[in-house]
Amino acid sequence: MGLVCSQLRLLMLYDRKSRLEFQMQALSTRIMAASAQTSGLATKQAQLLNTLSGNYSDEQKEKVDLALQKLEYQIKAINDWSTLIEQQQKQIDTQHNIVQTEIECVKKTLDKDVEHTKYFQHG
Repeated sequence: MGLVCSQLRLLMLYDRKSRLEFQMQALSTRIMAASAQTSGLATKQAQLLNTLSGNYSDEQKEKVDLALQKLEYQIKAINDWSTLIEQQQKQIDTQHNIVQTEIECVKKTLDKDVEHTKYFQHG
């Protein structure tokens, strides 16, 4: 690769690396939001469980049971979504590592090109 081509390739790789890092950051934000939602639902779940310990009619207990089932479904949905996002993060991390490795290779090529250029100018 020529000096200009290597330099252009390096710039393109840095651009790709930056975009991957941004995607990772966006996914991390989504995971934190899902965690906050799960925490809120778990708090509601604990409150509902506390109401079951009192003396309530069967009808009231059925309503609480239904509400608990709904919360459990919502928590499971959020956890499934969070797992999907974590898988996406792993894929992006793999791509990021590949790009980083290629950046290192292109830098080595650039260093060799610069050395050859010095040799021909002074030799």
